[in-house]
Amino acid sequence: MGSITLEEGEEIIASWHGDYSSVGKKQGKGETKVLTALPRGFLVLTNRRAIFLKERGISSKSIHYLFSIPLENVNDMSTEGGDSGSVEIVEDDVTHKFYYDSKG
Repeated sequence: MGSITLEEGEEIIASWHGDYSSVGKKQGKGETKVLTALPRGFLVLTNRRAIFLKERGISSKSIHYLFSIPLENVNDMSTEGGDSGSVEIVEDDVTHKFYYDSKG
């Protein structure tokens, strides 16, 4: 994955291809949930952070860095499914969910 610059000592543990969404709480009068859905892309897990990359283009795809979450900011992380399923990452006010593709 050429779009990622790893820090010294950082290693890729796993990666998935699929769709990203998040649910967060918006501060203000009465809490509101905000749903965000982004284009297809990759979730890359390293020994230091979770990195989200998005795909661009139709016939010629390119991959671009979107954002990352340091693992010390993660409150909980879980996976569901086998060859296709989801990875859920929980921060304080945001739950990130990544639905990954079947490996078949």
